[in-house]
Amino acid sequence: MKELLSRLLAITNFSKTIHYNCKGENAYSDHLLADKIGDGLDTFRDDINEICFLGEGLDTPLSSEVLTSAISFLPEETQDINSLFRSLDDLLVNTLEHIQSLIDNQDDENKISFGEENLLGGIAQDLQLKHGLLVLRLK
Repeated sequence: MKELLSRLLAITNFSKTIHYNCKGENAYSDHLLADKIGDGLDTFRDDINEICFLGEGLDTPLSSEVLTSAISFLPEETQDINSLFRSLDDLLVNTLEHIQSLIDNQDDENKISFGEENLLGGIAQDLQLKHGLLVLRLK
């Protein structure tokens, strides 16, 4: 779950990179799309901390741990808006794959509760929707 926190933070920050660097005739729509991609991810991060850590009596990860890890997921930045959106979409897809691996790789020691599984499903649903929007943008 710590890695998922970092991945969601990376998506949020990278979408803001795009948000602030849109130019040209599609600048306004790209600006809004980049904002849409980052919307709600802070709430999911809060939910992860409260449900998966605090709700289990565990300490939440330190901000420095999450930030340091998030940096490792940030794609390379460029001035090409299409490349930025492709990189953002790759980040979303990789995060969806990570969520699937959390669900698939459960065992007796690493069992995900029903609430945690529902939370992961909600995050995956949100990211899948955003992936669809990026696919439309990249066509």
